[in-house]
Amino acid sequence: MKLKALIDKEKNRVLFAESDGDFVDVLFTFFTMPIGTVIRITGSKLPARPVGCMNNLYASVENLDVWYLRTEACKTMLLHPQNGAAIHCKDLKLKIYSEEPSGFFFYGSSECITSKCKLLSQYECSFCDCGKRMYCPIRIRPKDVVSDSVDAHEGVFLKERTRIVISGELKVLPPSTSASFSLLSKLGVMDASTIEERTFDIGVDEVLNLLKSSLVSRAPLTETLLERKE
Repeated sequence: MKLKALIDKEKNRVLFAESDGDFVDVLFTFFTMPIGTVIRITGSKLPARPVGCMNNLYASVENLDVWYLRTEACKTMLLHPQNGAAIHCKDLKLKIYSEEPSGFFFYGSSECITSKCKLLSQYECSFCDCGKRMYCPIRIRPKDVVSDSVDAHEGVFLKERTRIVISGELKVLPPSTSASFSLLSKLGVMDASTIEERTFDIGVDEVLNLLKSSLVSRAPLTETLLERKE
């Protein structure tokens, strides 16, 4: 995936970038990810850059004996929480982690699954209301997503051909000359000779770095694309 960005050469910072809907779809999918997933996937790739104390909390749950938890399913629920938008995120052009839409579990009794409450869980060994553990897998095929558009090549959240401006602080704006000049003015850029355009290759590592930086930094694009050393 390509990302075109304007760079302030004097201050070694990203002023803003412009991209199509594919990259912005990846940015927007950050909102669908449970924090446990964020800590897990960024911690495995970028262990030297913890997200505050959340990495410590995650590791503590990993090391905690299940004896202290209400059920075994609680540990899975905390460390591997399900993404409710997984069925949509599988269509991203760049997948930063692999997660198939989850199946469900139920206790083996047909009464439980056919009851009015439809007693199912996304986590194995959760307790059914009947008091038994839900360990029998069942796959429920999701209904087809209904779209108002007939274009099968649209993006996940945005239309495929949409161009978007992304500021260094991850503000997302429709592209326009006035928006670009407004961003440059707010950043105090007066001399156009200090600006250069660069094109960056964006892969999984860059997106994970951007995800983590977006939680702890005011300049996530700069830290991701220019690898600025503090």
